Amino acid sequence: MRQVIYFLLVSIIYQTQLSAQWQNVEAIPNEIIYSLTQTNGVFIAGSNNKVYLSDDNGSSWSASLIISQNSASVETAIIFNDHLFVGTTPTGVFKSTDGGVSWMEFNNGFSGLGSNGISSFVIRDGILYCSTFGAGVFYLNNSNGEQWIPYQDNFPVGISGTVTDLILNNGTLISSGGGNGYIYRNESGTTQWNEVFVFNPLPNSFVVSDLYSNDNFIFAGSNFKIHSSSDNGLTWNHLFNGLPNGFDYYLAGSSGNIYALTNGISGSALFVSDNNGASWNYVNNLSTPYVYRIEVIEDKLFAATETGLYNLHLSAVSVDDKPYSANDFNLYQNYPNPFNPNTKVTWYSPVASWQTLKVYDLLGNEITVLIDEYKPAGFYEVSFNASSLASGMYFYRLQIGNYSETKKMLLLN
Repeated sequence: MRQVIYFLLVSIIYQTQLSAQWQNVEAIPNEIIYSLTQTNGVFIAGSNNKVYLSDDNGSSWSASLIISQNSASVETAIIFNDHLFVGTTPTGVFKSTDGGVSWMEFNNGFSGLGSNGISSFVIRDGILYCSTFGAGVFYLNNSNGEQWIPYQDNFPVGISGTVTDLILNNGTLISSGGGNGYIYRNESGTTQWNEVFVFNPLPNSFVVSDLYSNDNFIFAGSNFKIHSSSDNGLTWNHLFNGLPNGFDYYLAGSSGNIYALTNGISGSALFVSDNNGASWNYVNNLSTPYVYRIEVIEDKLFAATETGLYNLHLSAVSVDDKPYSANDFNLYQNYPNPFNPNTKVTWYSPVASWQTLKVYDLLGNEITVLIDEYKPAGFYEVSFNASSLASGMYFYRLQIGNYSETKKMLLLN
């Protein structure tokens, strides 16, 4: 009976933890995926010179033919007037009328330094808008047909013309503004862009990595954490409430939850908020060098990364845990868990102190010392190889000054 109970316990833990892990999408090669887009029921992932398309919520994929041998990355895609448009760097826009079997260059009208580096597409009132890495915004409609027209009224070029993202929220175009601490708004029915202050980055640059809107709020992920607006981009709040410093923040949302994935913390760390960014819970790490975009499709969160496309079942993401705070010590669940034979342990210390991390067996015997040294405040991660150990439950304990915390991990050989 005891063996049966242990087997059931292991099975439950294994199924629960397995569902919380990121899974590689095997149908897409392990190459860099730069972009993820939903358009007209089609899910599009862009690599360096082709796109992968799915019309069944990411269950199966088909690859387009090569767009251009000179393309370095496909940054965005959209279906407009039943044609597939892709934005690339540094080769501009290409159009396909046959679902990616053949491509034609579509750059007439672009001008200015950086105009052939495309960052985003947006459709508003039957007009296709295109943002660029350096030359601002252009548009295309049914009347002008085959040529892009500058959409630059009061939109500064130069550093502000480097648009990393462009979105539509309640009829208003919201554009990132390079590294100057501003975004730009264009309301429907006008041609004028209005400059809005977000954050003073001096002496550093403020670079928006991603914009996300759920109609009620706009979120701007940046190299200075996350910023939000509840009045359609007119004023901005700074969500500095414990989110860790990262290289960039990428955003997505579903069913009242906001997901934020930041690069630079032992790979890429995922956080979730169920109160529009007022507080955040750490979920797990995606161990990949860099993430470029995230997107929610049905019940999964997809991540475009340096090493391919990954997904995570959102049913396993909980917002019931204690919110993350920069003033809190945090010992996170090892990942993966269960594991065989390698796993990683991540923790955060808000203070500089002597830190020890040890592994114990079920009887309380010390197995190994993973860390025993003085460390500054910050996030840390250490790998644990259990190839010499038998299957079973183990414990790891973090001690930093008067703070200590212990968690379980399961080894399955």
